[in-house]
Amino acid sequence: MVITDEINNLDDSFYIHKYHDLLGQYPKPEDKINNFEIINMRSQDITSLIKIHGEPYYIKIDLETCTIQSDLIHTAIRFSIDPFWQECLIKGLDEIDLTLSYQSSIDTFETEHLANSPWLTHAHK
Repeated sequence: MVITDEINNLDDSFYIHKYHDLLGQYPKPEDKINNFEIINMRSQDITSLIKIHGEPYYIKIDLETCTIQSDLIHTAIRFSIDPFWQECLIKGLDEIDLTLSYQSSIDTFETEHLANSPWLTHAHK
C-alpha cells in the first residue's frame, strides 16, 4: 500500500508495519526487516498546517505536581503515579539508566562475590 500526494521524494516517506501499527518508523527500516509498507507524506510547514487546521491545543503534564493542564479545561486534573516511577520520569531514567545508576554497587558486589568464590574467577574472564 502506498499513500501518496504526488510525491517523488522518498525523504518524505514513513514506513508502517503491515501487522503491528505501533511499529511505524522514519526513516526506512533495514532491508532485512520485512513486512513494512511505505506511506508517502506531503511536507508542509507549520504555518500552512495552522491555516488549515487552526491553532494547536497544548496539554501540560506536570510530573512534579501530578497535574494535567490545558487551554481546553479550566481546572487542573490531578492524577496519581507510583512515587518510584514518578522520580524516574522526572530524572529521565529508563530501566537501563536506572540499572547503570547502581554501577558502583554492582562492581562492589561482583568483586566481593568473586573474592568469596575464587573458582568463578576463571569462568568470569
